[in-house]
Order: sequence, then structure tokens, then C-alpha cells
Amino acid sequence: MLFRSIDSESKLLGFVDGGGVFRSKPFFKSFTEGGLFMFDEFDASDPRAVTAFNAALSNRMCDFPTGCYEQHPDFRVIAFSNTWGNGATREYVGRNQMSGEAKDRFVFVPVDYDEKLELAVAKQYEGGVEVAKRVHKIRKAIAKLKIRHIVSIRGIVDTAVLLLAGDSEEQAWSSSVWKDMKPEDRAKIEEEIGGAE
Repeated sequence: MLFRSIDSESKLLGFVDGGGVFRSKPFFKSFTEGGLFMFDEFDASDPRAVTAFNAALSNRMCDFPTGCYEQHPDFRVIAFSNTWGNGATREYVGRNQMSGEAKDRFVFVPVDYDEKLELAVAKQYEGGVEVAKRVHKIRKAIAKLKIRHIVSIRGIVDTAVLLLAGDSEEQAWSSSVWKDMKPEDRAKIEEEIGGAE
């Protein structure tokens, strides 16, 4: 089960409504019945929810609104973050610093963009593969030149869709990839890409 950033303890643990009915959340089901709980945007979640989550992982027991439950032996967790848990960055300003015990509970595995997957997605759009290949070159140039700018798979899809909708090349790329980039940084990237071809 995938769950995005959790902004309150009750969105993690569930709650008892005004009629006395327990409104469980995906974490309850995974924790008590087994299964994979995927916690997306972990570093953007409310610290109180993260504290409750950490306590459950540490104790292998969790206090839900209907009582204390033991962790099912087949319960597993993957937490996804855009940072290494050290707090906000210039790219991801709405991120929380994770406590030491939270970071200690996980093995950190860096996951980069999957270019093969991006190409497969891009094939759905006329001209999308060419857009994806150019984005891949742009990303490499951004990394090499140490420019702070994010171009995700959204940049590929959005550019391809805008081109299909009739936008000019300049409009599509400016809206989806270049966005607020300084003109001098864009010029450096385009020069780098031109030199690589």
C-alpha cells in the first residue's frame, strides 16, 4: 500500500469517528495483517506522525485508537524521500529534518531516474522518445555544470503533450523544462548538449 506524506498522527494510525466507528488507515492493515507499506514523501510528513511511526517500528507494537497491536511478521516498510533526511534544501524547501533514530531504522538506497522507463512512457506520445533523449542529455549537463534545477519525468511528458497540442518548440520546452532557469545557465546547458552531439 502506498501512502503519501502524512500530515497528522490520525492519518497514520486512524481514528474513532463521532459514531464510535474506527476509521482505519493503510498503515493499520499492513502493520496488523502483513504486507508492504510504502511511505512516500517521508521527509515531508508531520513530525508527530513520524514519531508514532518510529515507535511502532522500534517496539514492533503500535498503539492504535482501538488498542495495542503487535507487528505482523510479514510487515515490511519502504520509505521514500527527496532528501537524505537532513532537512530542507534549496530544491526541496518543505522537508523536515529526520531524527537520528528514524534515520538509523532504514537502509538508504539512492534511486535515480530510470531512463529506460522514461523512454517506455515517452513512446506513448508522438515525438516523445526524442523529447526524452534530449531531457536525458539536459540532466547530464545540469549535473556536470552543477546547476540547481530539477527535470523529472514530468518534464518529458509535459513537453511531449504541449508539442502535440500545438505549442512551439520554444513554448513547450520553456514551460516544461527550462521554467525559471537563468538564461545564462540555459545557454551553458545548450552549449554543453551541442558539444556532446
